Amino acid sequence: MTFNETFIRATAAAYLDELRSAKVAIFRHADACRAKGLTGENSTSHEDALLLYLLVRHFKRRFVLDVGTNIGITAMTLHIAATKNGGSCVTCDPTDYSCLPTDGPRFVHAPSADALAQLQAEGRTIDFAFFDWVPDQRTLDLMSGVFKSDAILAVHDYAINAKGEAIINAIDSGYSFAYRGEWIVPEIHPTEVDGVAINICTAYWLPFSLRLRGNQIERLVRRARRFGSVCYRRAGPVGR
Repeated sequence: MTFNETFIRATAAAYLDELRSAKVAIFRHADACRAKGLTGENSTSHEDALLLYLLVRHFKRRFVLDVGTNIGITAMTLHIAATKNGGSCVTCDPTDYSCLPTDGPRFVHAPSADALAQLQAEGRTIDFAFFDWVPDQRTLDLMSGVFKSDAILAVHDYAINAKGEAIINAIDSGYSFAYRGEWIVPEIHPTEVDGVAINICTAYWLPFSLRLRGNQIERLVRRARRFGSVCYRRAGPVGR
């Protein structure tokens, strides 16, 4: 069993009610966008969004950045999760699709480098970031000043198309903290926990300081079992 599957199985049980509520919120937001004539083509699947939710909640991330807003599926998911932790989400995109509610995440109408420069000028820090496009060198340089050293990074479209690996390669070669952690890659099919399917093509970078080891995972599994009789199984392949 891979680390990704083990992590999901060991941690999701404690958040099942929240994950189900987040899934409802994701579908509701997508429906509202469709009512405006925006289908969100190539937007993040709910399975991948739920992994982001789980990562933010489990690791108590409070200062979240979403790079590539589109219609706001990940931005809304990350906003809900960060708010649960007493934090907030900032999302940025050079295109404004006007899909985010006024009480949702903060939207910065700019590419990632300009958004990070603005956050740096405000004295903001980031402890979780999701990338849906390849960061340029200016973004990578600014990340070192704005991101906390234990920030978690997540990347969409890993092994689905070339974009995911291109993002990872850019981060590995240009992010000054890259040597302090390692990438966890998905299986390209969701892991299902008590009817909740989580992750298809999202890879994530965990600092070594946060990486769960054997005895920690065992404790999480025991904790998960205390939440009830949870059925773990792999879901079948899901179309995009």
